[in-house]
This record gives sequence, structure tokens and C-alpha cells, in this order.
Amino acid sequence: MKTLYAILPAAILALAGAAATPAAAQTVGSYTGTAADGSGLQFTVATDTVTGKPEITGVSLGFSDACGDHTTFNSGWGFGVNQDVIGHRIRFVSTYNYFTFHVSLVFSADGSSATGTIASIVPSLSPVGPDPERSTFCSKGSQSLGLMYVPGSARVNPSAFPVITGKVGVKAY
Repeated sequence: MKTLYAILPAAILALAGAAATPAAAQTVGSYTGTAADGSGLQFTVATDTVTGKPEITGVSLGFSDACGDHTTFNSGWGFGVNQDVIGHRIRFVSTYNYFTFHVSLVFSADGSSATGTIASIVPSLSPVGPDPERSTFCSKGSQSLGLMYVPGSARVNPSAFPVITGKVGVKAY
């Protein structure tokens, strides 16, 4: 019985410590994947230097949107976000003169993957060529996406992404 009493407090403390340990957060680095239409996506997660929480710092994506003039707009963008991931979730709208993206992500508890949705709207000149006559909107409604963490990707070369100058708006909601 004496041994039981000596082991029991240690076991209780170990269980209490395990229960108080939060689930693993998002892993710092890159998450790559595709949207339902096969478009490529990359999200970069870093640690917010102010809050200490994981944050999305950059997004790079390709997309194909249907336009009002029955054409397809194929393009790719890279942009900064700098918004914290709270409770493994993040939702944001990123806007600029040339695009609006609605993104919602839920990271797995172990930080190895994420799922979510993305929607986009962009303007295009029509007809495409040296003398366009009008502009039109091109969009894709909300579609699912899946991302996987890329091991060894904690360091990202910023020169690999296009830089947008001017005011880029990111709205959390």
C-alpha cells in the first residue's frame, strides 16, 4: 500500500499537466494545397511578434474566374495578410484595386493541415487586347480548399512572391 500512495500523487500530477497542455498550434511555415477547381494555393504562417500567436503573413494563389463577357480570367496573386489565427481558425477579406478574396480556414489540432473556403472577384478589360472597349467583373463563388504543412518550410524567401505597392486592405470578420 505504501508504494501505491507514492505513485498515485505523481500519476495525478502527470495527468493534470497533460490536461492543462493546449493542443498543438499551427506550425510555423508554409501550407500548400489546392482549391476545389485545382487552383494552387500557399499560405505562410509565422509567429506574431506582438501577440505571440500564430498569424497568416502571406498568401500566394492562382485562380480562374468566369467573367461577365463569357471569357475566363486566369491569374495569380501574392499578398500580405498579417492576421492572427485564433483557436485554429481565421477568416479574412483581402482587397486591392485588382481583386477581392474571401478566405476562411480551420487548421487541424496538430497543425499538419487546414481546410476552408475561398471566393474571388476581379475586374478584367474586354475584349482582351490593345483596344478594350469596356471592363467586366470575373468571379468564382465560395469553393472548398485543402492545405498541408510543408516540412522544413519555416523560412520563406520573400523575393519569391510578387510585391503589391499601394494600399492593400485586409478586413477581419
